[in-house]
Amino acid sequence: MDLTLNEIQTMLQASAREFMEDQVSKARVLEIDDSENGYDPDLWEQMSNLGWPGLTIPEEYGGLGQGWVDLGVIYEVMGNYACPSPHLSSAVLSAEAILGAGSDEQKKALLEPIATGQQIFAFAYTEPDYNWSPKAVQLQATESGGSYTLNGTKLFVPDANVADQIIVVARTSNGSNPEDGLSMLVVDRNAPGVSVRTMTGWIGPKVCEINFENVSVDASNLLGEEGQRVLASGPILSLMDMASGMAIWRAMDEFSAIATLDLRVDYVRPAREGASVFGRSQCYRLTRSAAFVRGLAHDGDAGDPVAHIQAVFMKIASTARL
Repeated sequence: MDLTLNEIQTMLQASAREFMEDQVSKARVLEIDDSENGYDPDLWEQMSNLGWPGLTIPEEYGGLGQGWVDLGVIYEVMGNYACPSPHLSSAVLSAEAILGAGSDEQKKALLEPIATGQQIFAFAYTEPDYNWSPKAVQLQATESGGSYTLNGTKLFVPDANVADQIIVVARTSNGSNPEDGLSMLVVDRNAPGVSVRTMTGWIGPKVCEINFENVSVDASNLLGEEGQRVLASGPILSLMDMASGMAIWRAMDEFSAIATLDLRVDYVRPAREGASVFGRSQCYRLTRSAAFVRGLAHDGDAGDPVAHIQAVFMKIASTARL
């Protein structure tokens, strides 16, 4: 396999390094991390002007139509500088959900604002049970008269505090198969009944608790069809990020602050329809400042994985703020 960067990727790498060197100093990263929102709108605007939010979004929806290797080049440089941004939440997790589940009309309406950075999206899956299986999704979306009413709670949602829109995985019906009736709806963060609370004690993107109390969502905001069982790569990315963090804390034998520098996912095949996905990670090397992890995601048989991962985390000297 030829791992040499092509001309476009080499240019992306050089441009990203130059940008980071000029704009993302250690002092600025620490200042952003210590801020209330963990987000710098000026930095995000600069990244958007470079086209980064739309890098992997198809051209017909306002993006640049580049591949995942191109994005990996950018992410490697961002990781080297611990660059804080909502890029993963918005331009990857949410954009992939829209591409995978949305109608063509929805893709045209939702993806261009993501690609230009004009709107930030968050992806909300996990709940208080904090289980990645479909049966753990209990947030109810009840349909009546052309709209859905949402009631429930989502936890550990990155960047929800700065998002304009939230893609919510909700239960629109109940059946014997837990995956039946799972749907995705686009919810305005400022809609009546939506409350977002930033959870403390985390390094990197601010993770949030989102409460939905009788939130009315128009049926046109349902991505695709009700209960069509489309689940984007976002949950697997988040699952393996969390599993890797747990593996590191177990290896360190303490709970201290860490930050994801690089998480690379090699997808082997789609998960089987209706199957739960499990993550298994191993911290195979610890240094004074970094932790190295490998792992896999599977849907019941670890010998037949859905994806493999390699990750590098930065160890933060101070204890996480609780």
